[in-house]
Amino acid sequence: MNKITYIISAITLTAILTITSFAGTKDPKVNNRQDRQQARIEQGVKSGELTKKETAGLVLNQAKIAHEEKKAKADGTLTVKERVDLHKDLKKSSERIHKAKHN
Repeated sequence: MNKITYIISAITLTAILTITSFAGTKDPKVNNRQDRQQARIEQGVKSGELTKKETAGLVLNQAKIAHEEKKAKADGTLTVKERVDLHKDLKKSSERIHKAKHN
């Protein structure tokens, strides 16, 4: 009986640590992606790969994602669903940047 209690306690502790590691509002991956995408846009402007219109659209898209992130973090918790949504939006944004720079 003691061994079963120990195993259940270990599983419960692991689950709690996993869940709490996703709690809170910090997500360095989101911030890093945003920073890299901003740098890619700036590089595209400097190299002439992006027109003013393309740049404006990409910057607006980045602002929308930042606003979405701010709204998601407003309650003090960034849920797994909110995190997934942000990463999906960042992926689409990355694809838009690539397409704009290579057309």
